[in-house]
Amino acid sequence: MVPLDDFHISSRLRSMMRQGRYRVTFDQNFEDVIKGCAGRRQGRPHLTWITPRIMRAYARLFDAGHVHSFEVWNKDGALVGGG
Repeated sequence: MVPLDDFHISSRLRSMMRQGRYRVTFDQNFEDVIKGCAGRRQGRPHLTWITPRIMRAYARLFDAGHVHSFEVWNKDGALVGGG
């Protein structure tokens, strides 16, 4: 569970959200989100803790309805973020 009592959206993020450049969905593309989270990124060459074994475990939990994902899509429909 993610506690939201102290959640704060910065003015900059709020402004970006109003521009309609991104769309957020839930539980629409769990597999690609977890693959993206596990992948290497520029400036972060070290290995991730999200190993294939962890990915399979999370996939089973997702299929059972115990975990969820959120996806961030750009206006062209490409997945650009999530968790």
